[in-house]
Amino acid sequence: MLAAITYVTFLVFGSACILMVIYAILCVPETKGVPLESIYMLFEGNIIAGATRDTIPRYSRAKGLAMARNVEIEPDHKGSVSSHVERIDPSAKNAAYGAHQASAA
Repeated sequence: MLAAITYVTFLVFGSACILMVIYAILCVPETKGVPLESIYMLFEGNIIAGATRDTIPRYSRAKGLAMARNVEIEPDHKGSVSSHVERIDPSAKNAAYGAHQASAA
């Protein structure tokens, strides 16, 4: 069966790869830097027109959404943007570690 494969197989495969690259560039929106909560905005309206416009950096919708996120979220005094910090009691940590070591022995 492999002996019957000719250059036509390569041409068909290469054509399919080229078509897939063109589809990905023109029809799939860019999501780099977009917060997860805002990705749905890229898929509203005419997706193909928006994705095609995203190929030009000046008109990229993803850049606008990423910059809007930076404006809305203000960092705390250390420069972090986290809103919740969980603290562990050191005595509870040592007790849990000791229980783990006892079960391992």
